[in-house]
Amino acid sequence: MEFLKWLRHESPGYLRLLPVVIMSSSDEPDDVKAAYALGVNSYLVKPIQWREFQQRMKAVNVFWGSHTKVPPVSGA
Repeated sequence: MEFLKWLRHESPGYLRLLPVVIMSSSDEPDDVKAAYALGVNSYLVKPIQWREFQQRMKAVNVFWGSHTKVPPVSGA
């Protein structure tokens, strides 16, 4: 959460636009709420089983890597 706070509020402007996906072992509502309040784009609960983890990572890659349009980075 500290890194996300820095990224969204203190980092150089071009970094603030980066999409952020958090994968955490916590499914506590307060943790999810805090992440979204700090500007996360997606919060995923880490699966326990390795196979499920692999499938989730593939889905993240397809969505964020192939289907999502992000703003151009300038000033980098």
